[in-house]
Amino acid sequence: MKVTASSKDLLPAFKQERRAAILRAAAEIFFAVGYEAASMATICDRVGGSKQTVYNYFHNKQELFITLIEELSAEVLQPLAPSRLAMDDPASTLAEVGRRYLEIIMSATALDLYRAVVADSRRFPEIARIFFEHGPGRATAHLAEALTFYRDSGRIVVADPVLAAEQFIGMVRDDRHLNVVLGLRPPMDQNEIDASVAQAVATFMDGVRPLQRPSTQSASPRPKSGRRSTKS
Repeated sequence: MKVTASSKDLLPAFKQERRAAILRAAAEIFFAVGYEAASMATICDRVGGSKQTVYNYFHNKQELFITLIEELSAEVLQPLAPSRLAMDDPASTLAEVGRRYLEIIMSATALDLYRAVVADSRRFPEIARIFFEHGPGRATAHLAEALTFYRDSGRIVVADPVLAAEQFIGMVRDDRHLNVVLGLRPPMDQNEIDASVAQAVATFMDGVRPLQRPSTQSASPRPKSGRRSTKS
């Protein structure tokens, strides 16, 4: 029986440690040579012990890689869940999400996982789909939930919170992520992250901020110019 992410906590401690060791070894192999070139035999050799031990936890390479995607994504994206956000006001929430998102996608683990999936996505579209749903797609869904809350409370004006979330994430990620993935530059440092997010938030808020209603208070009549007439 497959041990899922939700049921792994029910395993005895020594089995949880063994399962974690298998996933660590698998990550090293997948990130080094890619999904297609990796083999269960190589992973078993890296873990040590019998091959049957590994197969007791994961039936095949695809199951192992999918589990790795699911658990790494859940771990790194946890800070973006709406329940973990301050939700004080739209701008501060966007800034918090933007900083955390960039810190995640610029991390070594996220970059290695991204490269491994993209390298074999055409040959293994199911793995690419699962990666997107548990990674970038989940990040967008978390932000869309927050934007829906602010829209429903009248604090922003946006027709489609999901599309708006996708657009904000795209602004934050910009071309620098692709440059890092391609090895053309190092990952962004904290100063670059803060500056990039601040500009993205300012641009985004200009598009969703509710228009100020004109004051309903009637203005005092302006005095007429000219001399006052006098009675003769």
